[in-house]
Amino acid sequence: MPHNVEDDFLQAYYRLSAGAPLNDELRTRAAEGKFLRINQSTVALEAGHSRTMIAQRAPGYERICALLFPEEYVEGERIAVREKDALKRDNETQKEKIARLSLDNLTLTRERDNFATQYAEACLSIALLQRKISVLAGEVSRREKNLFDLENPSGDFI
Repeated sequence: MPHNVEDDFLQAYYRLSAGAPLNDELRTRAAEGKFLRINQSTVALEAGHSRTMIAQRAPGYERICALLFPEEYVEGERIAVREKDALKRDNETQKEKIARLSLDNLTLTRERDNFATQYAEACLSIALLQRKISVLAGEVSRREKNLFDLENPSGDFI
């Protein structure tokens, strides 16, 4: 019966989750009360294998990768692979694909330009409002001074 390396990784993951590593270095860290992060390095160290296959998300290691990188997997299938398959269209020739992608590119370019225009308008509005605020702050300061002068015409400090 062939030895399954992914099973070693899975067992190591579950041992680390339970806080009971077998690896001497990890057991020492746990005994010292240090937090054991469960990542590709610690799982590989606990399993006694290289972390390369996990880090590269190699085929055949989907279950352990799904546990270590849950944001990249949905229902045990890697999202990047699903998206790549979704981009493929049935019975689409290369010319049709080029035309579709060119149209998508044109749409996105227009959308980007529209956002750039809105951003420039917002920046201009902010600058104008800041100018108005500084003018109004000066007006408030002058009116406060005039009010003080009216309340205290002799110039004596109260």
